[in-house]
Amino acid sequence: HLSILDVASAIPIGSNLDKNAFLKGSLHYISKNPMIPIKLFLDAMTRRRVPVITLSSFISSRGEILEPTARFTEVRVREFFNTGRMQRVMARGRHELYPVLRNTFLIAGLLRDMRVKKKRKRSCGEDAADIKDSATDLNSSSVIEELVYFFSYAVAEFLAARGYPVLYHADKWEQVPVVYPAKRTVLARTGAHRYTIIPRYNSVVNLPRYTHMTSPYRRYADLVMQRVLTAAIEGKVSPYSVDQMG
Repeated sequence: HLSILDVASAIPIGSNLDKNAFLKGSLHYISKNPMIPIKLFLDAMTRRRVPVITLSSFISSRGEILEPTARFTEVRVREFFNTGRMQRVMARGRHELYPVLRNTFLIAGLLRDMRVKKKRKRSCGEDAADIKDSATDLNSSSVIEELVYFFSYAVAEFLAARGYPVLYHADKWEQVPVVYPAKRTVLARTGAHRYTIIPRYNSVVNLPRYTHMTSPYRRYADLVMQRVLTAAIEGKVSPYSVDQMG
């Protein structure tokens, strides 16, 4: 199970927050001019129960990620962990949440190994699938990275399986129709990222489908995809058409 803060419900389409976010486009939330006010994020995280979107999936014995499911739920934030604190807890092994973090590192290592094997299999042949990689060299930043990869892949799979439009993150060197900043599209501000509505294998992260949705506070594309995911969970029509996206 992996959860992300439900940002879309707090920023309605057409609201002042949404309009400002659209104009600012893709800016890191620690900058002086963030896309979404950081106070919104901090206020949400201090609530007793935090609304989140949770994706769940299983990993088969053959190392395949099975079809994910998505739902709305609430979680209780017990403690905050940045990458530095995660690393210290893992090194000392004495914190009450150490078992949870340890399992998280193990899962992230498994996800990383699956991606690496897929890459080697695609480039070196079938024998590369037998290579076993160790997750012991994963640091906390790599763990977060692997969980982001999984979440982004799972969202793309969930939406594609239900016929919803998806903004697939395109490799920089791919010759495919991509969504560039355009005045009439919803993604008029996409920063340096390139997107396509055509499903493509992303060779950078070695996943068959890959979108952006884990940073709805700093990338407008992520906010758009979270709104589409919300509609899919609720069984509603996508708030954006393919034409609006591209």
